Amino acid sequence: MSRKKPLVFVEHSRSENQRKKMEEILEKGICPFCPEFVDSFGPEKCIRKGQFWSLRENSWPYKGAKLHLLVIHNTHVEIIPDLKKEAWLELLEFVKHAEQIYKIKSGSLAIRFGEIGLNGSSVAHLHCHIIVPDTDATERLRFPMGPKQKKKS
Repeated sequence: MSRKKPLVFVEHSRSENQRKKMEEILEKGICPFCPEFVDSFGPEKCIRKGQFWSLRENSWPYKGAKLHLLVIHNTHVEIIPDLKKEAWLELLEFVKHAEQIYKIKSGSLAIRFGEIGLNGSSVAHLHCHIIVPDTDATERLRFPMGPKQKKKS
């Protein structure tokens, strides 16, 4: 895959461990969510795989999340128009499946797409987040959106 824009955005990493993994991925020039690399470089545990999507546990869940799953498109796409109508139907089935097996009563579904430096994502490959907040957390869960904030001088 030859391209000028990076497939991962290290600046959006949330831990030193994640940063190191992303720097390794950036150096290799691969997409950690593409099928040929996801088992080695992507989220660890695959829960379900379909024609269009894979449901996986997030290796680096957001602070304040009781459960953080990723639904990753099985081919490399970065923008919504590249999704087939059938993919949307399968995504709905994956969300329903997650609700049932994890007994989710309340949560959020978020999709980032487009430029990773602008949408808050760390990986360019289109993916969805299923996030359930930890009701015992002392801070409200925050889902980062937009570019990394510039430090005030």
